[in-house]
Amino acid sequence: LRRLAFKMIHLTTIILPAWREMLQGMGMTVHLMPHDVPTWWNSSADMVEFALEYHEPINIMTQKRDLGLRNLELSDEEWSTEGASCSSEGILKDATMFFSRASPNLATVIPAMDH
Repeated sequence: LRRLAFKMIHLTTIILPAWREMLQGMGMTVHLMPHDVPTWWNSSADMVEFALEYHEPINIMTQKRDLGLRNLELSDEEWSTEGASCSSEGILKDATMFFSRASPNLATVIPAMDH
């Protein structure tokens, strides 16, 4: 998924127009795939969440020979692994957002850590 996101962002004359055209044809909202950045907290979770939501168009894009993305196509097993990781990453993301809000204090943090 990281390499696919990178190619979508950086190959603006080939892949990006095809992505936009396909999403519009499917009646989906046109969004760029978020990419995983090591210094951005939860960027992996955002990328996987997006990929699961846009599973069908991503599959179609990677199956098109003329775009050169065939080597990035995910198998059904890889998609199910991504789904499982998304649920666990979602829990971690929710916890991070809870503890990062403006007013965390010991009275709310300690009971939450016990669960």
